[in-house]
Amino acid sequence: MFAMGVLAPPLLEGDHFVGPVLRHDFGYDGCARYQRSPDFSIRGKHLRKGNGRAGIAGKPIHFNNIARSDSILFAAGADHRVHGTSLQPNLNAAETLVSARVAHYNCRTFAVNPCARAACLISTIRLRPAPMAAILDRLYHLHWVTPELARSAQPYLGFYARFLRPHGFKSLINLRGENADSRWWRAEKRTAERLGIRHFDVKLSSRNLPSRANLIALVDAFAAAEAPLLIKCSGGQDRTSLAAALYLLLRGGPGALAAAQSQFALWPYLHRPKRFQRWLRQLPEYFGETARGMTVPEWVRTRYRAEDFAAWLKARGMAQSYGALQAAE
Repeated sequence: MFAMGVLAPPLLEGDHFVGPVLRHDFGYDGCARYQRSPDFSIRGKHLRKGNGRAGIAGKPIHFNNIARSDSILFAAGADHRVHGTSLQPNLNAAETLVSARVAHYNCRTFAVNPCARAACLISTIRLRPAPMAAILDRLYHLHWVTPELARSAQPYLGFYARFLRPHGFKSLINLRGENADSRWWRAEKRTAERLGIRHFDVKLSSRNLPSRANLIALVDAFAAAEAPLLIKCSGGQDRTSLAAALYLLLRGGPGALAAAQSQFALWPYLHRPKRFQRWLRQLPEYFGETARGMTVPEWVRTRYRAEDFAAWLKARGMAQSYGALQAAE
């Protein structure tokens, strides 16, 4: 389980996934021709052929344990698949058969979210709340920045309520912005409402320099949020590091610069900036040089301009550290 906590976050950063993990090839009769186990290797194991049953590590598993759990088989972000509305379980059988009339998989391999293998394994065991919470904290890259602020990745594998409830979060800031057409966003909103958690949407990019409007939206969300507060993006590594750093500067001013910079550490936050993400770590330093006694909200509203930040980066030989200027949203 520790390995899942270490390996899961790097697979989650970004909003699109192409890695094949858990695969089933369905024949024309609707039965699984090939099954490959959801282990942690890139190359799956061939289990058996042509018996119409699914297996994990050689052991039978009911399809309804997976298909009926929206958060696992149909996990948010799990693209590159064609599926029907449900898989038909035969609850009286030792193993669940899949009806060709219900499961329309186009007779070809489909790919599920890269961490779905872990969810399938978790779904086959029953844990008491405390151990389960500890596992989910590691899977979803949860870290406490201060006693009132935590950061995490997107809970793609589901169990969202079981992840949030033990910590008593009162507010949640989603740094991926409103995505009303996305399953993960709708599930997140529903879960937050059910648990009485205030939900805020702030659109940040890890590649593009933030606009003034986007940073104002972030500091306004900080001001309105009730603690304990969770901030999250996709992988919990880049945008979340930036938001956590700005929160520390908001609380402590320029004197908190060292603490803010620590939010971009490789360990334990796994921040490994790509070419157009190197600007992220520079924004707190830019605030320290240009704030001149201002608080973060004052600085954002009156002094920060993405164009000025871009010029500051260029003067330091970092003109290629970002992709573009983010449009105001």
